[in-house]
Amino acid sequence: MTTYHSTITAKGQITLPAAIRRQLGLVPGDRVRLRLEGGRAAVEPAGTLAELRARIKAEATEQRTWGLVSASGDGWTAHVESDHA
Repeated sequence: MTTYHSTITAKGQITLPAAIRRQLGLVPGDRVRLRLEGGRAAVEPAGTLAELRARIKAEATEQRTWGLVSASGDGWTAHVESDHA
């Protein structure tokens, strides 16, 4: 495993070394996702909206919560109308 170093600026920013950007396929303007794993930070491409939806569906399916809430509307209007009618 190769180790790279970067300095945190006064604004809390870091520069990802070019080798890491190339390995992750990142180009200027791309968004990244940061995760804490124990005492470490992991950086990965943020992915597309379709990938996010697929990940949420997979997690909800695994937890057996997918499909429990109607996909059309959030139900808030009906809730408010029933409580304040």
